[in-house]
Amino acid sequence: MKVRYFESYKLDCPVLVRLWFKKRYYIHNFFDLANEIDGFIEALTSLDDVDIVTQNRLQRLKAYVQRTRPKIVKIEVVLSSQKGEALLTKERSLLNDDNSLSLNQNTEPLCPDWCRKILSPTPRLRGFFKTKGRHRRAAAVLKLKAGKKFFIWKCKDVKEFESKFNASFQLKLTKGFKPDDIFAALVSHVVENKIQAGTIEVYEKFETSRAGTKMLMKLERYLLYEYVGKSNCLNSTRKQNKPQWVVEILSKKRKVAKSQKLTKTQSA
Repeated sequence: MKVRYFESYKLDCPVLVRLWFKKRYYIHNFFDLANEIDGFIEALTSLDDVDIVTQNRLQRLKAYVQRTRPKIVKIEVVLSSQKGEALLTKERSLLNDDNSLSLNQNTEPLCPDWCRKILSPTPRLRGFFKTKGRHRRAAAVLKLKAGKKFFIWKCKDVKEFESKFNASFQLKLTKGFKPDDIFAALVSHVVENKIQAGTIEVYEKFETSRAGTKMLMKLERYLLYEYVGKSNCLNSTRKQNKPQWVVEILSKKRKVAKSQKLTKTQSA
């Protein structure tokens, strides 16, 4: 596939571009466009099947390219800047512009390592999130608040959640994260808006029994349907994530009940 440029651009600056494939385009950012574009195009034209299940940012684009086989990709440089904030703000604006010609399937921009490094200042790493109030050991539905936005989540033990989540969050801030990371929007929001601290609000607590866990999941489902799609909610889907502890509690109780039923049947 040949590459053509609409116009010249600053070679020493990261860029935000529209990649035109026939009559449709894909928005993407590059640190070094001249040296990265060939590898990007090669990944799109590989013979690997497109995984329609995996949440991949390039899924729709790969499917379109492999179906239409364009011979030329035209590059329109939208913005060139050394400021990561400017690039991400412009990208978010374009991604949220509902355009039928766009092949992007995410409304939050990708924040690669190079972009994260030029965003400053670095948020407070240790103990970024603080739990609001004092709580006994219990499972809970939570709101992870950062600035004016929040992320709906849940935990098995509200007393232990803060330290464990902060350790995981610190790694995402310093080492980076995959585009399909469930907390990608939260991390990007913190970095891009230079937020220095967040709050863990306990929405409601539950016993860690099967009944309690089912009630917890029901409340979380209600909140996701209530808030997803609103400007202050960072969750991108209403589909619930089931951590291992949820799966274990629900399946363990089910197995016990099935075993007891089998024993009664055999004794009868």
